[in-house]
Amino acid sequence: MMQEALKETIDLFLENRERIKSAYKWESEYIYPLAGLMLTAKHETVDIERMKEAEKIVKSKTGVFSGFRGSTQMAIMAQMVLSDDMEGFFDAVKRVYDKLSKKKWVSSEYLIVAAMVIVQNEKDECKYDALVENTNDIMERMRKNHPWLTG
Repeated sequence: MMQEALKETIDLFLENRERIKSAYKWESEYIYPLAGLMLTAKHETVDIERMKEAEKIVKSKTGVFSGFRGSTQMAIMAQMVLSDDMEGFFDAVKRVYDKLSKKKWVSSEYLIVAAMVIVQNEKDECKYDALVENTNDIMERMRKNHPWLTG
C-alpha cells in the first residue's frame, strides 16, 4: 500500500517535470524538477495553460530586467497555478517583496523567494508587516553573526 502511494507520487512528479520541460524548453535543467516538485507536493498535475496564464501575469506586472523574470519565475508560476487567485497571489508576493526590499537589503531573487514563502504561509495580509519585520530581524542577526554569508 505504502509502496503504491510512493510510486504514484513519483510518477506524478516525473509527469509534471516532463510536461513543464516540454512547454518551457529554454529554462535551466534545475528549474523543471523544482516546479514539478512544488506541484507534486500538493498532489496536482501541472496545467500548462494555467502556467502560460501565470507567465503572462508575471510579464505584464514586471519589467524586462526584473528579478521576478529570473530563475525564480518558474517557481513563482508553479505557486501561482496552485492558487485560486493567480493574479492576487502574485500581487501579494510583489507587495511583500517591495516591503522586504525597503529594509536595507539588496534586491535579489532570495528576497523574492522570502516574499513568496511569507505569502504561501500566511493568508492574512494584515500580518505581512509583522512577518517582514521578523524576517528583517533574522537577517540582521545573521548579518551580525555571519557577515560573510550576508554580504
